[in-house]
Amino acid sequence: MECSNCKSQNEESKKYCGDCGTYLLSNIINDTDLKNRIESILEKKLKDRQVVEIEITENIVSKLASWAKLFAYFIGIPLAIILFILGFLGYNSYSGFTKLISNTENKIKPQIEQAKLKVDSINKEADILKLNFEKYKRLDKEVEELTKTVNVIAEKFKIKGISGDRKSKIESSLNLFQNYLQNLGYSPKGNDVNVSIESAATMNGTACYYDGKSNTMHIDSSYSDDPDLFFREYMHRVLYSKIDLTNSDFYDKNKFWFYSIESGLANYFTCSFNDTPIFASTSAKKGNDFEINFSKKLMFKKPVDMNDAMYTVSNMWGSAFWEIRLLLGKDIADKLFYTSWKAISLNTYDNNNPNEFISILLNTDQIIEEGKNKIGIKEIFDKRGLK
Repeated sequence: MECSNCKSQNEESKKYCGDCGTYLLSNIINDTDLKNRIESILEKKLKDRQVVEIEITENIVSKLASWAKLFAYFIGIPLAIILFILGFLGYNSYSGFTKLISNTENKIKPQIEQAKLKVDSINKEADILKLNFEKYKRLDKEVEELTKTVNVIAEKFKIKGISGDRKSKIESSLNLFQNYLQNLGYSPKGNDVNVSIESAATMNGTACYYDGKSNTMHIDSSYSDDPDLFFREYMHRVLYSKIDLTNSDFYDKNKFWFYSIESGLANYFTCSFNDTPIFASTSAKKGNDFEINFSKKLMFKKPVDMNDAMYTVSNMWGSAFWEIRLLLGKDIADKLFYTSWKAISLNTYDNNNPNEFISILLNTDQIIEEGKNKIGIKEIFDKRGLK
């Protein structure tokens, strides 16, 4: 017999290798007792396993059966009660009861949809009411602030010479114009402003003028239907409220330039308020030459006398101002012009140098608009001959 370890030959009767001592495998294989013993052990193990599996299966089945009986007991009682109630109500089966529920649901569904629509409508109305409430709160606050302003600083107009609707219209127009100027920064003194509507015989050949000493606006009754004349004369009061000319010679030729600027601003603010470059169009319909069109480009020249300054040269300023308004827009231009005029001192006025006003205008733009309009403003005056 060959040894599986050292490959040497041994006698069949040997159990161990004579050379290396390894147990010879043939003895294991041919050992009938050992083989029978192994088979016996395996058979017993398989039998014990089958017994255990059967016992486990029987236990599971037994438990499931007991649980099923318990479940049927607790479910069966309520089910029996439900079936009893359905029978009492006249339903032979559960399907009949579910059919009733389905039919009822179909009947109620439209009502539910209508209710939803009504709720949505109520919610929308509530949102609208909320918005209106906020709007009214803001409006109430604005009215309150406006009332305070009118009661504290507004100037009232005492109009004489007319009555009725014409008087009411003039007063209403002047109040609106005053409010416009207040938004630009004008602070009324709170004094009454006299407005005298007179006949042409007492007007010394003029249609309108403002007397600063008596604080009175004089208007020819023939032109009392033209609000532009009232606005222009009120502007004289507003513009001169910052410059005291009480002790100044009004006809001093060394001030003609600034008289022309002031007159040009008086006309300009009237037109800007009306949002039109045409001044006194209502009066012009009566055949006079009051009308001015500031959309026309006019070249500058030095005023030779007061009449030239107050009319001819002032129209040149008004035309330049209107072009600047087209460039900057109404709100910015109006604020720029009024703020610049407020910055003028009596010394500046007496210097009679129009370029000083332009410098003040550019400086004001630097403060209000960070100088972004400087080039455009300067070009307008340069092209019109004022450098």
